[in-house]
Amino acid sequence: MTKSMRIALDTLHLDHLWIIYPGRQQYPAHDKISVLPLRDLAAIRDQLRKGKLWTAMKNSV
Repeated sequence: MTKSMRIALDTLHLDHLWIIYPGRQQYPAHDKISVLPLRDLAAIRDQLRKGKLWTAMKNSV
């Protein structure tokens, strides 16, 4: 976890931080940080709207 990520989590009181990147793999970078591929952005948006992404990511860490 980078210093800026830690500051963002603490300052903004975030439960979780998602990093969207141009790769193909989805993986946990830390217990509060998930890395998700850009190509899945539409599916990620839909899951967030339904409240399902956070539950799925918590179970994958």
